[in-house]
Amino acid sequence: MSKPSLSRKWSTADVERYRNGYPGKKDDPKADENLKFYTGKIASRPKGDFIDSIHKEWFGAFELLERHHGYIQWLFPIREMGMNSLSQPLQMFEAKAIRENPKAMKRVVRSYELMLDFYGMKLVNKETGQVARSTEYKTRYLNLMIQRHNWLRITRILKCLGELGLEHYKRPFLYHIMDEMWNGQLLSCMRSLRDYWIPVLKDREDRNFLLKHLKQKTKPAEELYGVRPKPTMKVESVEEKKITKEIEGETKIETESKVEMKLTEKVLDVTPEEKLVKDGGKKIEEDKGETKIETESKVEVKSSEKVPDVTPVPDVTPEEKLEKDGGKKTEEEEGTKPKVEATLPENAVEKTLQADVKVKDEDSGYKVPKQAGDMSEEEED
Repeated sequence: MSKPSLSRKWSTADVERYRNGYPGKKDDPKADENLKFYTGKIASRPKGDFIDSIHKEWFGAFELLERHHGYIQWLFPIREMGMNSLSQPLQMFEAKAIRENPKAMKRVVRSYELMLDFYGMKLVNKETGQVARSTEYKTRYLNLMIQRHNWLRITRILKCLGELGLEHYKRPFLYHIMDEMWNGQLLSCMRSLRDYWIPVLKDREDRNFLLKHLKQKTKPAEELYGVRPKPTMKVESVEEKKITKEIEGETKIETESKVEMKLTEKVLDVTPEEKLVKDGGKKIEEDKGETKIETESKVEVKSSEKVPDVTPVPDVTPEEKLEKDGGKKTEEEEGTKPKVEATLPENAVEKTLQADVKVKDEDSGYKVPKQAGDMSEEEED
């Protein structure tokens, strides 16, 4: 078995133990130093300081934050023992007390901002956890890619956020890291992102969503910091003559025109009337729950009932009939408009008279013009 496989197997066990709440691990009621530190009663050790002093004096002190290895366990305590033997693992009663203390929670958020600044980032929105680049991101990104022990620190930070009630801060941070990777930044962090940072998300759908986009090398969404978008139907290309699409559990092969209409209605919820406007068709009649649609090639009927054999067509005025048959249309006189002479073919008068004849439709009672040779109708399922 290769080393990468062993590494992935160990990382999987580590993050699963965290997500499952460290099964079998019990609190030590006497271990309360993390709570005392975040309430300002004791200083961190070794060579540390009180929490408020660290926020004030160490913010932006990049060299100190890089070489000092004993403060991160105090700023971001987790339920595991770290490299600092003078710190203690976080107890569940401590985490509960910190979450319920508004002043302590403000300090936790400030600790997060301190480390984001160290990594070349900033917290844009304290409610949503949105993260963006800081002004010094270029040099800080370079340091993050070279100094790999900071990747372990990020894993600890993400775990701590989940323990102290800031689980919703994780996803915006990971979105930002992925977005920067697609911009050519932080590429050396890819393995940590895949094996440690994304897996510490407690929500399975969030994990799968990000891992999917990481594998496909695509951005998660345009709105990176909002609610995770719901999956949408992928509209396939309609350039080919036939398209295979799974609709409501059934696989069908349909022609280009039909598939295009069904996909549009499925994805965009387009009504038949809106579809008519888009396709240049004309609505002829709505009667008794039946909608009839005329397109260039055929008439489609969408109805659960049987439709009559007669297809109604719009009334044709004599002037329009004349123009269609090659004559000249006479303008309507308004005041003193000049009359335009029109040459009529021999059978024009006969056709005009036939267009005005009305017949009674037995089903709807609507009078439609008589037409020789009805168009064929195809009923849509």
